[in-house]
Amino acid sequence: YILGKMLETIPAPRPEIKEHAPRIITVKIPVDKIGALIGPGGKNIRALQEETGTKIDIEEDGTVYIASTDSAGAKIAQERIESLGENAVVGNIYTGKVVRIESFGAFVEILP
Repeated sequence: YILGKMLETIPAPRPEIKEHAPRIITVKIPVDKIGALIGPGGKNIRALQEETGTKIDIEEDGTVYIASTDSAGAKIAQERIESLGENAVVGNIYTGKVVRIESFGAFVEILP
């Protein structure tokens, strides 16, 4: 009966959930990168949560849960977390952030 009423209202599930609907994204990172994600005293994870408006939980096996009501924030958090497993490769092009300028050059953050 309930399924029949639901099908009268909407014949098939929507292909995408609404922009501000709650969602949880699951990401797997190498166990040795958990410390880098958390940072000293939790600094990195708190900054990422604040910047993206997400709630991030990390399991001991490297499973990371990103909870958010904002799809854009969730996607940014997911991309940042997934980039932890990357290593810079000679010849690849990266977008970076200049974090400090010295007389001999600049320090650019390309991967977290």
